[in-house]
Amino acid sequence: MRLNRWLAVRRFEVWTFGIVCGSLGALTGLWIAGLGALETRRAWERENWPVAEGAVLQVEERTDRVANGRAADSLVASYAFLLDGRRVTAEQAIAIPTMGFTFALRENTLRSLRRGPCRVHYNPANPAESFIVADPPLWEAILLGLSFTFMGVIIAAGAWWKRRQVEQLIGDQRGLDSLPKEPPGVKRWEVGVMGLA
Repeated sequence: MRLNRWLAVRRFEVWTFGIVCGSLGALTGLWIAGLGALETRRAWERENWPVAEGAVLQVEERTDRVANGRAADSLVASYAFLLDGRRVTAEQAIAIPTMGFTFALRENTLRSLRRGPCRVHYNPANPAESFIVADPPLWEAILLGLSFTFMGVIIAAGAWWKRRQVEQLIGDQRGLDSLPKEPPGVKRWEVGVMGLA
C-alpha cells in the first residue's frame, strides 16, 4: 500500500511538472505571436506613410561580420527622392536569410530593383526614415507562436486532468490507510485461530 501511494505521489509531481511546462510553452507562444502581430501592425502602418516619386541609384550586396564571427550577407538599395523641392537620399538594407518565405519574397523584390524610378514611402515626422520595399507581415512568427500556444494548452490541460485522477487515487489510498488493520478488540492470533476454525 505504501509503495502504491509513493508511486501515486511521484506521478502527481510529474503531472504537476507537465502543467508548468505546458503553461510556460503557451505563454512563450503568446509572446512570439504577440511580437509577430506587433511587427505586422507596424509594417502596415508604415505602408500608410505618404508616397513620393524617387529613383533607385544603386543595389549592391554586402557581406558583414556579425558578433559571432560569421559572415552575414545583405542587400542594400540606395535611392533618392524629392520632398518639398529638397533632394533626400537614403538607403534600405535587408539581411539575406537562409529560410522563410516572407523574407525571401522581400529579398527577391530587392534583387529585381534596377536603376530607375520607384515609389518611396517616408515618415512625415522624419523624412530620413523611408523605404522602397515594405516589410512583409510576419505570418511565420504568428503561426509559430499560435502553434506553441495550442500545444502548451493541450499539454497543460492533459497534465491537469491526469493530476486530478492521481489526486483521487491518493485520496482513496489515504482512506484505505485509515481503516483498522484488524477488528477492534480482537488480537492478531485470535483472528488467525478464527480463520482456521
